[in-house]
Amino acid sequence: MSKQSTFSKDESVGQGEKSNNIWIYVIAAIGITVLLALFLSQNQGGGGGGGGAGSIPTTLTANVELNVPFDAATSPDLQTVSEVREALRQRGFEDVELITFFNLAGEFLDAVVIEGESEEIFPSYSTFFYAENTDTIYVLIINNGRIVVKTPFATEAMPDAFVVLSETDFLTDYDSEENTFEYHVPSDREVILVQVPVINRHLLEALTEEDLEL
Repeated sequence: MSKQSTFSKDESVGQGEKSNNIWIYVIAAIGITVLLALFLSQNQGGGGGGGGAGSIPTTLTANVELNVPFDAATSPDLQTVSEVREALRQRGFEDVELITFFNLAGEFLDAVVIEGESEEIFPSYSTFFYAENTDTIYVLIINNGRIVVKTPFATEAMPDAFVVLSETDFLTDYDSEENTFEYHVPSDREVILVQVPVINRHLLEALTEEDLEL
């Protein structure tokens, strides 16, 4: 196992019957971004426990260099365990179980549950959030504390493409063999990327397939 894209079919994490269908899916580069207009105005304030997360600015592709690997261990955007937990709390995700697959040297850890608060740093963090109106939603954080969510939704035109919510208009790959990050815009044949200003509990609990206007 060498590369953890934002979603990779090679890895799964069991968490009872609800998590049996949750996978991290492999995605490739180059494609389009679909904007989620309905929630742009309704969720910036971080309602439903989102706290101050509504002030987090949207990151645009113009501000990053796409398709260029860079060293993960020295990335200035790496987050400690405590920083990731605080980012989740600001968005209304309290008391969630954090899981990581790699240490900062790129060594595979086989789904380690991270206990409590600490200043320890990992290249990626993941957790689960269960919304009553949908199947299990998988939440993934890579490198910079921003959240990416794989949803259970699909489109009629591209039923094999996974609908992903993101706080950026790009996704992040992590190559553990090279221990590098790389930013990509995914192909819409594999991922329908829906950018929102902030992903919080209120948004996910209210989200339906009709809201996405896919």
